[in-house]
Formats: sequence, C-alpha cells, structure tokens
Amino acid sequence: MNPVDFHIHTTLSCDGHCTIEEVCRKAIEIGLQAVCFTEHFDLDTNDPGYGFFNYEEYSSQVDEARRCFGGQLTILKGIEADYQSRFEGQLRRWLKDKELDLVLGSVHYVDGVTLSEELVRTRNLDELYEAYLGEVRLSAESGLFGAIGHLDYVKKYTGDASYLESSDRLQSALEATLQSIIRNRAALEVSTKGLVAKSRDYRPSLKIVRLYRDLGGRKIIIGSDAHDTYVLGTGVSTLSQLAQKAGVEVVTQAQDLMSFGRALAKMNGI
Repeated sequence: MNPVDFHIHTTLSCDGHCTIEEVCRKAIEIGLQAVCFTEHFDLDTNDPGYGFFNYEEYSSQVDEARRCFGGQLTILKGIEADYQSRFEGQLRRWLKDKELDLVLGSVHYVDGVTLSEELVRTRNLDELYEAYLGEVRLSAESGLFGAIGHLDYVKKYTGDASYLESSDRLQSALEATLQSIIRNRAALEVSTKGLVAKSRDYRPSLKIVRLYRDLGGRKIIIGSDAHDTYVLGTGVSTLSQLAQKAGVEVVTQAQDLMSFGRALAKMNGI
C-alpha cells in the first residue's frame, strides 16, 4: 500500500513555506496515496499564528486541489488545533460549524508559556514534562480531537530522544496520558519530523508506541509535520512498516481517517 502523510502545513499556516498545489504535486511525485493538510489554528492572542488562519480560503483552495489532483491523490482537509485548556470552550464553539476530515490536537504551551529551548533551560525538566503531559491528558479528555499530535514535543527543545521514556519519575504520568488517549478514543499521531531535527527520533518514540499498544492502544496516524515540500513524506513509509511490526494499526485509508474523525466529533456533539 502506498504511504500517506496526515500532518502537513502550507502558506495557509503562519509558518508554512509551500502552497497546497506545490504539496499535491510533490506528493504525487514521491508516490503518496493520500495527504491531510493540518493548518495551524491558534486562539492565544500572543501566538504568532493568532488570527492568521482563514477557514473559507482554506476550504476554497482544498476544493480546487481536489478538482485538479483528485484523480491521482486523495486530499483531506484537517487542522492542527493548538490546545490550551483555558481556550477549550472557544475551540469547541469554533469547531461546531466546520467541515473537517481531521482535528489534530497538539500541545505547544505549558502554563501559558510556549515551549522553547529557553523554557527547557529555566524549568526543572521532570516538572516541565509533568505539566506538559497533564495538558495533553486534558486535550484527550476534551473529546475534541480525532488524534493527539506529536506526543513528546518537549524533546524538540531538549534534543534528548529518550528522556521521557527512561525517566522513572515520569512513567506514571506517561502511562496516564496514553490511557487517556485510548479511553477517549483518539488516535495517537506519530510524527517523523524529529528525524530531521536534533533529537533524530520519532515523536513519540517507537518505545512509547509499544507502551501505547501494551496499554490497549490500537490506532496511530503518521505525519511528517512538513512545512515545506522538502520534508513532505519523510520517513512515513518506514515508520508505517515499523509500527505495524510493533502491533499497532496505521490509519492509511482516507475513508478510515474521515470516519474516525467524524464519528468522534459526532459522539462529542461537535
């Protein structure tokens, strides 16, 4: 089966560097079966992406891409919603009338402060991880998301690929977070973006994916978190094979992803 990439940003996100058309052309060139655009949606007024995303323009461009490339590529329309529990009500209201194939929930802030190398330097790392995982648990418990994005995003700034999985102190928090994702019927997204970053590992690692499986998790979504065509599709085929060997089901069929996300949304009244 041809690989898929279900985490992609374009110039419709504040930090994207390629157009939807460019992504589609590149995806066809490298043999992807399907792509899901997941443009950033931010509600924090201090975030660089606040007010940038335009749902109507996004929908128009996705419709046009489907007309142009639909015979060669399945094109899905999603968002990556930044989750901060203090904005959960606003996000829930915004989602009510939106037609989306996937709502990916990702935590980028801890206690209202964006994750960064500076934050990592100035906080006790165990305490930072505990606060981060607590927010991820709340994102899963909100019922807003079809998938939880790039668990262990903290290692983007630490460069330590194994800290979370090797820290005895953090194991109970990690297991509670994975159990919350499973209990609330969201998929776990595994991002290949770390392969081209200093951590040189998946987010989360395959060890955490196996723990997810052991706790009862069965479905993962794979994405490159591409913000340009250079990263598009990076490692997704290899990760798909490794994940299946680890005993989890990789969502590769577009219809499965759409059904999964829509069923969850309906269940939670979105």
